[in-house]
Amino acid sequence: MNFHQPIRSWAVVVGFGFALATSFGCSEKPMCNVSGQVKVSGVPLDTGLITFIGEEAPFTTESGGIRQGKYDSIVLPAGNYKVVVKVIALPTGPPENGGSDTTPVPKQNARGKKPLPDEKYESSETSGLMYTAAPGAPEWILDLNARP
Repeated sequence: MNFHQPIRSWAVVVGFGFALATSFGCSEKPMCNVSGQVKVSGVPLDTGLITFIGEEAPFTTESGGIRQGKYDSIVLPAGNYKVVVKVIALPTGPPENGGSDTTPVPKQNARGKKPLPDEKYESSETSGLMYTAAPGAPEWILDLNARP
């Protein structure tokens, strides 16, 4: 009797299954932490939302709040992204904890000199902003044009 034949057949089946699994969808893109700053004509944007829209499968879309010109803790799969920046009110905490429901959308600072980003940055079709997420990428600093 040849006992080695069933073992060889089983090894071939397992090996073939492993080859299929690694070649069809089981290889994931590395995840990347994205953080940075958003300025408008050199001035930090008070509050807003930055959104990364994936251009490749799995077409990930992730957003993060901008406070005092900074955003962080956005996790994206490595790849290319269109970027949108919107000026919006952000929650500051529940009223019962002393915060207000939202921070007012800034129009200008107290002296009337704080610029707002051009409205073209609010759409992925017109923003022209692109980001390539890669492991270990440095902080991304955006300096946007002000509204005309």
